[in-house]
Amino acid sequence: MCIRDRYMGEDIINMFEQFFDEYTKTKAHLERENENTKKNMKNLVEPVTKEMFHNLNDRVLILHNNQIIIERETKELKNECVKFYKEANQWMDLYNQLNEALKEVGDVVNWANVIQEDLKEVVEKMN
Repeated sequence: MCIRDRYMGEDIINMFEQFFDEYTKTKAHLERENENTKKNMKNLVEPVTKEMFHNLNDRVLILHNNQIIIERETKELKNECVKFYKEANQWMDLYNQLNEALKEVGDVVNWANVIQEDLKEVVEKMN
């Protein structure tokens, strides 16, 4: 191997070492930039995410409270319907009793009219 080849080999090695050093520095610099970018993105996204979840949680809470109110009012309505049904049945029973009483009064009046007519006939035949 001649001096020139040896000198060229060292130049190539030095050149590769420089490329490698530059590559290492560039890679480290890019990794730092990526980390900084990640941190910045996290800092930018975090408040938005918190606000979104805060709004979502507020809406879920409102829906939950509305569901509780609806369930309570549904239960009250059911109780009122049962109460109304019982009262309607009581009124129907009273109506039926009144109707039967009126029929009986009608029968008594009819009976009294028949007796009155019979008595008139008896009186006429006696005279």
